[in-house]
Amino acid sequence: YQDGTPFFYLADTHWFLSREKWGESNVPGTDSQFKTAIDKRKEQGFTAIQSHPDGHRLTMCNTGCTEIDLDKFRDYDQKVNYIAEQGLVHNMGIGAFHHTQEITAEGAERLGKYFAARYGAYPALWFTAQEVDGPLDMPKEEQEAVWMGASAAIEESDAYGQPQSVHMMPGVPKQQWAAQPWHDWFMTQGGHGTVLSANHYKRYWDYAPTKPFLESENNYEGLYIGITDKSARNGAYKS
Repeated sequence: YQDGTPFFYLADTHWFLSREKWGESNVPGTDSQFKTAIDKRKEQGFTAIQSHPDGHRLTMCNTGCTEIDLDKFRDYDQKVNYIAEQGLVHNMGIGAFHHTQEITAEGAERLGKYFAARYGAYPALWFTAQEVDGPLDMPKEEQEAVWMGASAAIEESDAYGQPQSVHMMPGVPKQQWAAQPWHDWFMTQGGHGTVLSANHYKRYWDYAPTKPFLESENNYEGLYIGITDKSARNGAYKS
């Protein structure tokens, strides 16, 4: 917090936030799938939501982001606002690695600026995109350039100076991202199906210059066969 009080980050993941139903629900006795999920997490003591807007296809704007789908943004507006009304911090991305080949570098910059302008005043953190270094059949330098530019655009356009990171694949701290002037903290990922050792996280602890880090995606309970609540807790304890 601004006064130096530590913030305990316990987040629920909504990778396909734009697809969550606002005005209908498959849960008996409720009229909003989205609100039901958010209300449940608040009741359980969660403090944050981490999300990006699209699923496996880019739908919020065209390839160059010279045109947006305004109806989808209006739907997104009410969700972002509801998260804030429930007192939850929103760790927000603008896309994911599988959008990299659907959007130009200039388009990603435009989208980053637009998100910062539209949502920057909310209680937020930024992580630009999920798995910015994810496996793609394209030169790594081109892949990185898309989200590097978007991250710089968010930093430039965010008048509130919200903390900023990128969501990474499992692995060691990556200097090419951490050295960027907009990079404030590490959004690490342990992955699914295994519990990484404490030494994995110690590499982030030992990183210089010192930066906060958090485990953002490790062993979602029930995601795969064999991933239990114990698996999820162990990942948190190790980190």
